Amino acid sequence: MEIARTKASFVIVGGGSAGCVLASRLSERPENRVVLIEAGQDTPPDLIPEDILATYPGRAMANMNYFWEGLRAQRGNGAHIPPAGRAPGFFHQARVMGGGSSINAQIALRGLPRDFDGWQDAGAEGWNWEAVLPFFRKLEHDVDFSGPLHGQDGPVQIRRVPLNRWDPFTQAIGAVWHAQGHAYLADMNGDFGDGYSAVPFTNDGSQRWSSARSYLTRKVRSRPNLTILGRA
Repeated sequence: MEIARTKASFVIVGGGSAGCVLASRLSERPENRVVLIEAGQDTPPDLIPEDILATYPGRAMANMNYFWEGLRAQRGNGAHIPPAGRAPGFFHQARVMGGGSSINAQIALRGLPRDFDGWQDAGAEGWNWEAVLPFFRKLEHDVDFSGPLHGQDGPVQIRRVPLNRWDPFTQAIGAVWHAQGHAYLADMNGDFGDGYSAVPFTNDGSQRWSSARSYLTRKVRSRPNLTILGRA
C-alpha cells in the first residue's frame, strides 16, 4: 500500500468521536501529515448510511455491522436484578467511522460545572469548568440558545424538542413532575439546577450529526496532508 511508504507526523488509531476531531484539527496545519485508521467502515459525507443519519437511534443500534463482534460485559449486579439479567451480555462497542457518535442516542448533555472543578481540585490542571467551557462552545452550533454559555459557529448541530412539541406521554410525565414541584429547565446545558427539561441532541431536526459528519467534511477530506483509512 502507498500509505506504508508515507511518513506520517501523526497516526490516529480509531476514527471514533475523538479520533475524527483529532484528524480534523491536526490536519489544519499543512506541515502535519495525518493518517486516521478506523477498523470499521468509513462514512464519507455523500455515503452516510440511512440508519446512521436517522433521527431514531435504534436503527443504527440494530445494525450489528457497526459493532465489534464477541464483546460481552456484565449487565448489572443490583439486588433488584434477577440472576438471569446479570449474566454477561453483548457489549455495544462501535466499529464505524464516528464511533459511538454514529450509533448512540445523540444526547449532547454537558457535565456539571462542579464536577469539572472537582477534577482540577483532584489534580487535573486545566480541566475546571472555566477552562472547558470555551471548547463546549467551540464545538456546537446550538440552534436554540446563544449567549456566553453557547456557541453558534461550531460544526456539531445541537437542538431540543420544544415543550409544546412533546408527545402526549412525555407531556403527561412533565405534568406530574411539575405538580410535584419540580421546575422546568429550558436549557439543561446552561441551568444546572434540579428539574426536568428537553434533552439536547446532536441532531438538526431530521438527521444525526456524528463526529465523523461534523469534523470530516468534504473540505477536510480534500486536504492533501490527511489520509483516511476505513476497514483497516
